[in-house]
Amino acid sequence: AGRSSVSGMTSPIPLVSALPPQPSKDALPCWKCLLGAALVAYGAFNTYIYTKFTPVYSAAECGDQTAMLDKLKIGTTVRVRLRIEVTCWNPNNYEVIIATSEPGLVWMFEDRRLPIGQLTLAAGSTLPERGPGKIRAEMDAELSEEDSARLMPHLLAD
Repeated sequence: AGRSSVSGMTSPIPLVSALPPQPSKDALPCWKCLLGAALVAYGAFNTYIYTKFTPVYSAAECGDQTAMLDKLKIGTTVRVRLRIEVTCWNPNNYEVIIATSEPGLVWMFEDRRLPIGQLTLAAGSTLPERGPGKIRAEMDAELSEEDSARLMPHLLAD
């Protein structure tokens, strides 16, 4: 039954498959290779960003300071305005820009027992990436008669 006879010879009937040949299971489709390469590149990029910006922020190191007396008014109170320029080193891998600044208090003595004025950083001061720069500030102070009398012995002694 599974044989045909031609001129008295018998041979098996070949089975023909209508299915296309199957690819090797070891071969990955191209899209999987591309996805794998993209993920490796993404991981390398994130590693680069992590190493460049870790730590996220390191404090700037400041040193030389110069001050210029901008205003001095002596009356029942003493009013002083100083323009200050400080040279700083930025250890970070990005530029630091002072866009805005809220005034901070200026105190006398280590225990901060005498507030005398306010200090405001000048907008637009910058510290370049891993380099030196200048920070500009303005200090306004006003001393009452009592505060001036309390400060005078300390100023003369120093």
